[in-house]
Amino acid sequence: ICKNIKHPFIVGLHFAFQSATKFYIGLEYIPGGDLMNLLTRKNEFLQPDSIKLYIAEIALAINHLHSNGIIYRDLKPENILISADGNLKLTDFGLSKDVSLCNDQTSTLCGTLEYLAPEILKKEKYSFEVDWWALGVITYELFYKITPFYHRNKENIIQSILN
Repeated sequence: ICKNIKHPFIVGLHFAFQSATKFYIGLEYIPGGDLMNLLTRKNEFLQPDSIKLYIAEIALAINHLHSNGIIYRDLKPENILISADGNLKLTDFGLSKDVSLCNDQTSTLCGTLEYLAPEILKKEKYSFEVDWWALGVITYELFYKITPFYHRNKENIIQSILN
């Protein structure tokens, strides 16, 4: 996926090769840390204009992936990096899937619980909409510093998402 996707808000792949026992991947250097690090700073809230810009950048990256038949499936602050110029970039395509050859749908249960769409939890077929759901969760989290379904108990998180 990284080899075929080029976008200003997606981490670039410089090289990839493998030896007999290891796989090596060289990605664009992004020095600003991840979005989760920014969210966990105490007593520091993002300004609404900054949140709007961040959401727009993530939306453009997700839209680009979708236009190439790829569902990202693991959108969360830990997978969003902050570049030297302050822009965001998606990284970690380990759970992404090219669905262009399978009617733009899949049904694999994968991702991070608090960001999962109901159809994933129900083990139903799903498509690009699951990434937009996760972006909604991130939007809420950027404003309130907590996900809308947060609970210490995983079963309560699942029930909140499903309801």
